Amino acid sequence: MSSKDAYQWRAERRRHQRFPTVIQAELITGGIPAKAEVSNLSNGGVLLKPERVVPVGAEVTVVIDWPGHGSLALLIEGKVVRSDNAGTAIKIRQYEWKVKSPQPVTMLLPQTFAQN
Repeated sequence: MSSKDAYQWRAERRRHQRFPTVIQAELITGGIPAKAEVSNLSNGGVLLKPERVVPVGAEVTVVIDWPGHGSLALLIEGKVVRSDNAGTAIKIRQYEWKVKSPQPVTMLLPQTFAQN
């Protein structure tokens, strides 16, 4: 079986459509954050290229600040199922969209003056 045939066979077995992308993300393993670049994303998994090696079996959190929406982030929790030169493949256990709260704003209220 050629490598092209093998790729097609794997692609046909996938349950979720993959979406190729280039998005910056944060990969958190054991409470330690690292920068990463997302290569593709689906409902079942995410492939990324982290700045450090993450072992197979590690439980991870991926935080993606969604491009063009400064206050929107995608939080992914999952498990590393493959880690090689192509990147780190994570099987998604759960994900949720979060709206990051804005910076606190100090309101200036008019002073109350005592009447004579």
